[in-house]
Amino acid sequence: MEYIKPPWTQQREKVLLDRYVRKDERGEPLEATWDEVASRVSSALALVEKEKDREKYAAEFFDALKNFRVVPGGRVIAAAGTNTNLTYFNCTVIPVECDDPTFGNDSRQGIMDTMKKMVEITSRGGGVGINWSVLRPRGSYVRGVNGRSSGSVSWMEAAGAVAQQVEQGGSRRAALMFMLWDWHPDLLEFLEAKSTGDSKLENANLSVALSNKFMEAVEKDGDWIWKFPDYTHPDYNRKWNGSINTWEQAGLPVVEYGLDSEGNVVPNGKPVKARWIWEKIIKAAHSWGEPGIVFLERYNEQSNLRYREEIISVNPCGEQGLGPYGVCNLCSINLVSHVRKKGGILDVDYDLLRKSVETAVRLSDNVIELDNYFLPQFERSQRLGARRIGIGTMGLADLLILKEIRYGSKESLDFIDALYRFIAVEAYRSSIELAVERGSFPWFDREAYLKGYFIKRLPEDVQKDIARNGIRNSVLLTQAPTGTTSILAGVSSGIEPVFSFSYVREDRTGTYHVRHWLAEKFMKENPGRPLPPYFVSALDLTPEEHVLVQAAVQKHTDSSISKTVNAPFEHSLEEVNKLFKSAYNLGCKGITYFRIGTRKAVLKKKEDGFCCSL
Repeated sequence: MEYIKPPWTQQREKVLLDRYVRKDERGEPLEATWDEVASRVSSALALVEKEKDREKYAAEFFDALKNFRVVPGGRVIAAAGTNTNLTYFNCTVIPVECDDPTFGNDSRQGIMDTMKKMVEITSRGGGVGINWSVLRPRGSYVRGVNGRSSGSVSWMEAAGAVAQQVEQGGSRRAALMFMLWDWHPDLLEFLEAKSTGDSKLENANLSVALSNKFMEAVEKDGDWIWKFPDYTHPDYNRKWNGSINTWEQAGLPVVEYGLDSEGNVVPNGKPVKARWIWEKIIKAAHSWGEPGIVFLERYNEQSNLRYREEIISVNPCGEQGLGPYGVCNLCSINLVSHVRKKGGILDVDYDLLRKSVETAVRLSDNVIELDNYFLPQFERSQRLGARRIGIGTMGLADLLILKEIRYGSKESLDFIDALYRFIAVEAYRSSIELAVERGSFPWFDREAYLKGYFIKRLPEDVQKDIARNGIRNSVLLTQAPTGTTSILAGVSSGIEPVFSFSYVREDRTGTYHVRHWLAEKFMKENPGRPLPPYFVSALDLTPEEHVLVQAAVQKHTDSSISKTVNAPFEHSLEEVNKLFKSAYNLGCKGITYFRIGTRKAVLKKKEDGFCCSL
């Protein structure tokens, strides 16, 4: 039985040496090979185990890492065993919150405290997601200074400028996600924030948080009224935390906003049509690729922890919705490393895949014990709360090529459905076994947890095992973009299709002329023959096929997915409209769209007749 291995390339070597080897104070590498890195990481993660079991699990982890069957998140690889202050968590979500509650969250002190936390996180290598809806809208009166608020977007720009100054580990800039709810009066300004090429928010991803009520109003062509708490109310500073639902359910007053005769957003203005706002979202995405959309109310409804926390934002790439001070604890299964060739037939070795999922769950739970938790709120939310992990995949596109299945086809959707259901069920089984050994996550409420949307869709025997034994981790599954870690492993990124089979990639590690390894292998073995139809690139796919794959994976993912729908330059506004509505109707938790040619990208056309991209 033969397993498939991509070739080791200059690009993989460069990523290893630039991002992941341990370095001395002068920046000189102390490691030279992936085996050395894998050994360091495995030994560090095994320290959590009982002393008598450490050697056993260090060997198990090393075998999985060495052969790229399991690839921990980039922050884990960079931090484990280095005795540094680097965070083990790729990303976090923080609230706009004042450390001194007497001032209120919507205050200069609250904004500065939030930015201070953001800088501390980014300086340690972590990304940050922030929902700025807690801040009062532009033009609001600020009694303390007898002036007017500059609004939420201006403070996003200030935060983006601060974060841009933070260099992460010599090769990584701050990664940010800024969000705003559909009910916030600054929404129109937010939608236009990147309309110019010199936006102060270029280093932040933007997403608008949409509610079910808004989507229903779009469908029915209903009115939409923006709103914000009455900030003159005596309970404003004490109770306002950014959740308009919580505020209104407490019977506290809001001010409604609409448009005046000149088109300005003002208190008690004329309501607008929800479709009019929707069209502005569509136009912004079509013109410059942002904002993305997150169906945040759906996210909360389907959350395993809906009884314990409110998801307030997603992380910078959108694959995890998190509550205040939630963290992304990522780890990927490399699907290509589980393809075997037996009797000339390629297939997934499901026994090996089961073992890899079990290893990934265990080492990810160990990561939770190793982080230094430089903010105590992170420890309360993660180690002493949710114990959230994020098991995902990389190499899906390569796996489909190896199996000669066209990405986005009906055959691929059926295969994906079975594959990702297997991964999901095995991850839950592994976490249940860990609960028997180590106990359930601290926020576990057996009755409430078993009522969860995702939990009720698990096999009956798994639900019974949770009821009997509990579960170690509250949320288990996440499909991250796996940018540099998938390059390191030599396979396609996350669940994305291959962008192009020949391109020039420019990033902070250098410029690379890249030919896809499977396409190059096919051409060497079949000189003169064109690539078969199952060699499909991102631009060969219809945008609808992108969304169908995303929806198929989302069905078996309890958190969410980082996935970009790449569309041709000729894609129309009406086609974007249909695409975004399709994502909602298919059950996705969000969608990110990019029309080729509308913004600068890292992939450029390679004029060699082999293929083409940007």
